[in-house]
Amino acid sequence: MEDSIRRAKELGFKHLDTQYLKTAYLFMGIIPVCSFIILGDKWAKYSGYDPENIKKMFFEIFKQVYLEMVPDLLSRK
Repeated sequence: MEDSIRRAKELGFKHLDTQYLKTAYLFMGIIPVCSFIILGDKWAKYSGYDPENIKKMFFEIFKQVYLEMVPDLLSRK
């Protein structure tokens, strides 16, 4: 996380609220990935979906959310 903040500052994002970014990273980044690791196969089995398709969908959704969210987080003042 510290490395990401350093790189963002190098890219010109000077007024970063690091407490806000770290909190967002935990709740919007780490926890969803942990949830997927713990529940992904169980969800696939329960729902009858293909586990590989579930994995693919999760990472597509995760990437889409991050591409929309990160610029807003970095530009927050």
